[in-house]
Amino acid sequence: MSSTDRRAHAKQERLESELHGYKTNLIKESIRMGHNDLGDYFYGRGDLQVCVCVIVSGVCVYMYVFVCVCACVCVCVCMHVCVHVIHFVALYSLHR
Repeated sequence: MSSTDRRAHAKQERLESELHGYKTNLIKESIRMGHNDLGDYFYGRGDLQVCVCVIVSGVCVYMYVFVCVCACVCVCVCMHVCVHVIHFVALYSLHR
């Protein structure tokens, strides 16, 4: 395992641990941001499918636990996913 992979794995474990702590303490904004941070990590590693799943699952957990979600949070999450998808498509088209 290369040092880059070890650092990436350590970062993933740290982000997952932080997210678990947020969920345990029911810190709703931190839960949402924790999912976004973890999604950004997977995006940076080139795994768009997992990135989108993590971000969207964050919204589902957020909505399930806290029942009422303001429209601003939904729009923010949608924009976050769209930015990643647009950036991924742009990079993919440059490398074709």
